[in-house]
Amino acid sequence: ALARLRAAERSGSLYYKLGLASAVGAAAFWASLESDRAFRREIDLSSREYAQVAAAKELERKPSSGAPLWDGVLTHSQRGLDGPAMLRGARSGDIVQVLKEDVGPGGGYVECRNAATGEHGWYLRRWVQPAEASTA
Repeated sequence: ALARLRAAERSGSLYYKLGLASAVGAAAFWASLESDRAFRREIDLSSREYAQVAAAKELERKPSSGAPLWDGVLTHSQRGLDGPAMLRGARSGDIVQVLKEDVGPGGGYVECRNAATGEHGWYLRRWVQPAEASTA
């Protein structure tokens, strides 16, 4: 058996076979990692979609009513913020009535109503400035 090993080493086939086995093992490992990443992305996307739909249903089920807590001005708008609970069609400079604070993921949103259009939804808290501060 040792003689066969030495002969394979001299001919170079030993290193070829070891290299081939390593490449096949690496490819299988990479495929396994990619499959795991794809599965995790799918789960993450599903959980995010579920959270958005749940938030939208909660907002539709019981929109805040009554007097606004304060009036604000939107300081920033960004395309793509169109989740099911987001304030739609909002633009920088729009006047909003804040109905509820610390809502949404991490409490980073306010529930508000656009004073001009009557649209109702969430907006990022850091992009809503109190109206008094914006006019000073």
